[in-house]
Amino acid sequence: MGVFHLEFRLVCTGLLLLVGCGDGGGASGDETCSEEGVRLTGVVNEFTLGKERQEFPPLERVEVCVYGNSEVPCTRTDDSGIFALCNVPEKEEVILSFKKDGYVSSLRMIVTRTADYDILAETVLGSIEDGLAEAEKFGVDLRGISGGALQFFGARPADGVLAVATLDGYSVELLDLDGEPSLCGGPDGEGEVPCDPIYLDPGGEPNLDATESSKFGVGAIGNVAPGEYILRFEHPTYECDRLPESGWETEESSAIRVKVLEDFITAQVGMFCELPL
Repeated sequence: MGVFHLEFRLVCTGLLLLVGCGDGGGASGDETCSEEGVRLTGVVNEFTLGKERQEFPPLERVEVCVYGNSEVPCTRTDDSGIFALCNVPEKEEVILSFKKDGYVSSLRMIVTRTADYDILAETVLGSIEDGLAEAEKFGVDLRGISGGALQFFGARPADGVLAVATLDGYSVELLDLDGEPSLCGGPDGEGEVPCDPIYLDPGGEPNLDATESSKFGVGAIGNVAPGEYILRFEHPTYECDRLPESGWETEESSAIRVKVLEDFITAQVGMFCELPL
């Protein structure tokens, strides 16, 4: 069973949240770091069915690592869900991995700075048990699935404390690094098909027929072969640009470079879009 698909179902019921809308800043892990590299702090919360995201409880004992870099010691969240990673290379593209037994593993794509900082939005993990329950509601058979998945969102300016809102009317396309449309695994492991995104409808349910985002502003792509891709955003009136902590840069301001790994979901890949001046 490909556990990424469990998270994919949770994504399609509003699990993973808009970068910039979180209150995960201000983390203060107590690890003492050397002067080498930078120190990243952040928060991990647990998706809880029936609760608003502001009420999600902290998730302790989550292993947080810089994926593929054994020179950076992994850490774990404390009972407040706070973690601190020490000696992370500065000014580099890094992948943060989040793993805990019984939960679906997640990735965050970060470009580090030259100074220590808090990751703006909290990371949210959902349990495999909840994922199975949600999949059953949709009649989805999760057996025999392999590969990875990614979750994306669009944001726009808004009034009020948060100053951002989810964006409707945008579409995405998953491309290989040569700019060609990517292929994903077909149903029941039968061949390859175009990597079609699934957008959430205004009620937060997956709409298999939608070709653009609703006001919910979130979607996902599943059955993605491990590798590096470009996710291109398009909106008929807004101009989009990559948000911090939401993917790696490309030559296009409206496209994000992402990494997909087996049995992970690459999460919180997003764009901030504004009306042109």
